[in-house]
Amino acid sequence: MNALVLECFDGKTAEAEKPSADYLRGYADAQSSLQTKHAEQSAEAIEKIAAILGDLSFGYEEARQAMLNRISPILKQVSDLALPEILKLTFSAHLQEFLAKNLSDALSGPVFLHVNPTDHDVLRSALTLSSPFELQSDASLEQGQAVLIADASTTMFDIVALLDGMQDALSAIEPNPRREDIG
Repeated sequence: MNALVLECFDGKTAEAEKPSADYLRGYADAQSSLQTKHAEQSAEAIEKIAAILGDLSFGYEEARQAMLNRISPILKQVSDLALPEILKLTFSAHLQEFLAKNLSDALSGPVFLHVNPTDHDVLRSALTLSSPFELQSDASLEQGQAVLIADASTTMFDIVALLDGMQDALSAIEPNPRREDIG
């Protein structure tokens, strides 16, 4: 048993006892054990967080794929059936609006409007062209295209290119297959 050490008031300090080797070894073992346990708990928490984040990401991707899979047939029908019909029915109105906005009083000479023969008959009855405009059939043009020749300039009015661009934009929305390498 250790002896009791009392405070000394004569100016000399009592030498404090140093901890025993067993105490120091036990203390070091406890510190090491605590550090190991803390590292294990941290690794476990990180794994749980990663799993939760992975589940959230998986849910978002699955929902996105399901939505795109459901609307893809509708987008395809709009792109393949509705858009061409809408553009065909509104070609003369678009062309007339273009002519009214851009050419009404700005030209000094005659204006030649070349269109596909199929569009020629429809446009002749639909367009209210004033005297400087001359409507002419041109078999080299596709249905939905028009070439406007005025003074020294030529302007292409191409509803077909517009349709192609709109169809490309709609087809780009199609769902992408899930890649396994990114989870």
